[in-house]
Amino acid sequence: MQKVQHETGKILNIGVVNRFNSGVNLIKQIIDDGELGELYHVYVSFRAHRSIPGLGGAFTTKAIAGGGALIDWGVHFLDIVMYCTGDPKPKTVSGQAYCKLGRDMRNYAYVDMWAGPPDYNGTYDVDDFVTAMIRTEGPSITLNGAWAQNIGESEMYIDFLGDRGGIRLQYGSDFKLYSAKNGVLLETKPKFKSVNMFQNEIDSFLRSVRTGEKLPSHIDSAILTSQIIQGIYDSSDQGREISFV
Repeated sequence: MQKVQHETGKILNIGVVNRFNSGVNLIKQIIDDGELGELYHVYVSFRAHRSIPGLGGAFTTKAIAGGGALIDWGVHFLDIVMYCTGDPKPKTVSGQAYCKLGRDMRNYAYVDMWAGPPDYNGTYDVDDFVTAMIRTEGPSITLNGAWAQNIGESEMYIDFLGDRGGIRLQYGSDFKLYSAKNGVLLETKPKFKSVNMFQNEIDSFLRSVRTGEKLPSHIDSAILTSQIIQGIYDSSDQGREISFV
């Protein structure tokens, strides 16, 4: 698709809506302005307690969905990281994906299942937990993600770690900025006007159709996240680090 886009000159943007989120763009501006200093590492957590969607259905069938927690939730978290750090090219990826908690489908205990009731005659062969280490031309990235874990806490956040400051973004919510000045530790929770990111994405796409503007969601940027995700799965399957260089 990327190759055809370049050959034809058509516009190809990917639906990565967080790139049109007001808070995410403010974080990107803070990083670009150097307020965190050298951004050396980003930690990603998308972990929930026994929340496998539609057990036995399309979500848990690899032949249909392509993957589990990483490809469902991880893509959004990684895309935020890549966008805010300037879409650095990945260098190496080492990861491990696990398919554990839902394998005994009939005995899987849960509170609710948002993608529909279980289909005990269906399939469960996707990752419900994943961990990875990614080296890029910018900061290193580590992640832990789980549709289902035997820890009763939901941890959905991204930590941006710089030598002058740091940011914790609560996914889908606000963020805090941590820094120090004159020997004093500072914690700031910015308040800002937020626009509807879906409408912003739609308006930006229409503008790009009219003007030819290359949006942050252009295939050349968004594909890097997909390459990292594929690298994590390949690393897990092959039991080795995957190199992109």
